[in-house]
Amino acid sequence: MLDAVNATSKFFAIPYGPSGTAPSNDVKAFELYFEKLEAAGLRNIKRPDLLLFNKDNKTDVDIILKEIGGVEELPFIKENDLKSLLEKAIIAIECENSLWVAEKMPDYKSELKPQKRLEGKLGLKKSAVLPTIIIKEEDRTPLNLWESKIKIPIHIGMSFLTVRME
Repeated sequence: MLDAVNATSKFFAIPYGPSGTAPSNDVKAFELYFEKLEAAGLRNIKRPDLLLFNKDNKTDVDIILKEIGGVEELPFIKENDLKSLLEKAIIAIECENSLWVAEKMPDYKSELKPQKRLEGKLGLKKSAVLPTIIIKEEDRTPLNLWESKIKIPIHIGMSFLTVRME
């Protein structure tokens, strides 16, 4: 998702929430990871995975990131200390993955056609079989709280497995 957004000419995104897993091969690094999350007040808080910005703000965002120690430190910084960054964000993105193999989807490559239920707008038939986006129950409330507090809308992005299965 990050690469797809950053390939556009109008927008760019940066990782925001600590969506990676804690280090598992180093006990000290594991402890440090959770100490840093605790210090940032993020041990029991959920942040969206990405922040999206207009490309026009890239220089300003890069300066802010440099001041805080780089994008890798971002998940560990208290949100009160990130106001200048958050003010520049257009939306936040929560990334979900689908285990569907895109080419095996029943309506893969189906052509969009005018739909009566959409008042003539293009779409797929109502019975089209498509993957669903499921946000884990334990993430729903924390993400809603974040959105209410920070006042940046969260959009759900989905990526699909596109490998060929032979």
